[in-house]
Amino acid sequence: VQSLVGLLYKVSQAKSGGFQYSTMSAIAIAEIVKLAMSVSFHIGDRSHHEAGTSRLTTAWRSAWKQLSRGAVMHIFGLAALYAANNQLSFYVYTMADPGTVYLFKAASTMIVASIQCTCVGRQFTTEQWKAMFLQGVGMVIVQHNPCKGASRYNPLVYLLMT
Repeated sequence: VQSLVGLLYKVSQAKSGGFQYSTMSAIAIAEIVKLAMSVSFHIGDRSHHEAGTSRLTTAWRSAWKQLSRGAVMHIFGLAALYAANNQLSFYVYTMADPGTVYLFKAASTMIVASIQCTCVGRQFTTEQWKAMFLQGVGMVIVQHNPCKGASRYNPLVYLLMT
């Protein structure tokens, strides 16, 4: 699915580089579809169903038992970050090709490893560091344009992809 999303983004771009539709509405429609699926799965789940009560009522009660004010606020915060990330993805696709975007998504292992070492104190083996180093070297080689003697894209594009 993720591979198709990148291709669909690129195919749906206008010749000028932008999109001929509202990216916010596209994201909103996708999220509404996900919400509708999620709610229907929750209502259809028999694990919380009480005999003699409607499925909708038991689903509603089950949801309220599991949620706290703090959890809801955290979910809203994550939703805002998710929305910003989606908008950033649309913007990045106007500046870089899907192959480059997915190449940098593969770099998330290096980013997570760096954060784990810095913040959590996680130790990695020499082989793991070698593998991450080779992945980084491969990304640099693929993104280097030997004719220009520079990278394929503006450094801002690479910053936005990380």
